[in-house]
Amino acid sequence: MSLQAKLSRILLITGIVSLAACSPVAPAGKTLSITENSPWEQWAKSYPTWVESVEPYNIVSNIYYVGSKGLGSYLLTSADGHILIDGGLPQNSEMIIASISALGFDIGDVKILLNSHAHMDHSGGLANLKTSSGAQLIASEGDRSALEGGFYLGFEDQKQYAAPPVKVDRIVADKEQVTLGSTIITAQHTPGHTKGCTSWTTSVSSGAEEYQVLFFCSASVAGNKLIPEQYQGIIQDYRDTFDTTRTWTPDISLSNHPGLFGQNKKYLRKLDGDPNAFVDRNEFHTTILKLEQRFSERLHQARIDANLTTGISQFSFDNENIQTEKNYLFFLHNISLENDGFPSTHDRFGENQYWDILNKLQTGNTVVVSELRPTGADVEEYAQHVLDQVNQLINYGVPANQIKIVGASKGAYIATLVSHRAKNSDLKFVLAAGCSTGVVDYMLDNNIHLYGDVLTIRDKSDELAGSCENIFQSSNFLGQNDELILELDLGHGLIFKSLNEWITPAIRWPEL
Repeated sequence: MSLQAKLSRILLITGIVSLAACSPVAPAGKTLSITENSPWEQWAKSYPTWVESVEPYNIVSNIYYVGSKGLGSYLLTSADGHILIDGGLPQNSEMIIASISALGFDIGDVKILLNSHAHMDHSGGLANLKTSSGAQLIASEGDRSALEGGFYLGFEDQKQYAAPPVKVDRIVADKEQVTLGSTIITAQHTPGHTKGCTSWTTSVSSGAEEYQVLFFCSASVAGNKLIPEQYQGIIQDYRDTFDTTRTWTPDISLSNHPGLFGQNKKYLRKLDGDPNAFVDRNEFHTTILKLEQRFSERLHQARIDANLTTGISQFSFDNENIQTEKNYLFFLHNISLENDGFPSTHDRFGENQYWDILNKLQTGNTVVVSELRPTGADVEEYAQHVLDQVNQLINYGVPANQIKIVGASKGAYIATLVSHRAKNSDLKFVLAAGCSTGVVDYMLDNNIHLYGDVLTIRDKSDELAGSCENIFQSSNFLGQNDELILELDLGHGLIFKSLNEWITPAIRWPEL
């Protein structure tokens, strides 16, 4: 390792580089005044790495790191001018300018400013950077009001979250490209962390290799409120973002918080001679699953704190709680919840939206009955457990035609066993993604038949569950029966989601 490389390594670890002291700064009159009483100065005290300077460095091709130790900013260079992503805190702007200069570039050649999201630790420096460079600021519509108003959406009156207002010159749509010279970068809307949270993707070449690079906005809950919602629709925005990003596999993942992907450590590896130190095609997928799991946990806790998890009956209830005028709906969940508990996230299908499914099923005059099955629950024993509760309702006076059993995947197979054992033509059943080839063959080989009104639901793209038609044909005592095949391209993941497309037919059955 060269002496210069060794020195760079030491400086990166200790964070003692003072670029402003050794590099040109912005022209006079363009420096933002930071005082002890500035609302954002508290963040520098609480998170000192956010304002700790580090030596700027090349990541790959024309992409450079020009942020602080704890807040990421990125420079994408071209012969026709440069693109700068994110401005850190207000007091980071001069540090970023100095870093750009230290690399041999000029802030005046920055033509486009991009923002990941409108929080003061990433948008705070944009106003000064825009003034210093004369660049055009491009952002999403969802964050425009917060950027131009200098506030944190949902915390408008809390000055500690304020940032210097900055005018947005161009609104970018999802999947819209921004081009400057040879640089083409694409907006990927990933809302939730903010309403307009925008990730950016680009492709670069290095030697004979081409790399897909992601500048990820964020998907953490952080200080956001989920109940009541920080902004209307935030929960669904998070879920849409997880559904969108779960299959992403960028070669290089970068973040406005460099610690998210361990960028400092990767740079040290690059200094040690590893040319592919920043390349990791599995890293983003692993990270987004962890963020989705944390979101599920935070949402679950928020509901507990807001006392919203009450009102869902459990399987065990006393006769005195039975109301004969009510409809009763038993929901039997998938095997993923049985194995992983709640809240939990599947590595392929995402968040198990169990509570939301129950909440949607419980409508009007309906009492929803559900519980988390123990791990490895025996289907025969559990089917009898459910049937005992059904018979308890019937024996107490609840008409059988007011009882419905809805099962998903393994829960659907348990529901078929309940139907077979009950042999009650007045009961109603909904089997969601339950008829795998193995299940159908087993039922036919063992003369397991369906009784009552039965609806089956599955996504056309489901590779695990298929048609129940053969079971229908072998069951001579079926009442109404139908198969609903959805085309949502969710595969087996359909039953993980609280989607009206399958929940509404389940509620209405047999009156579709």
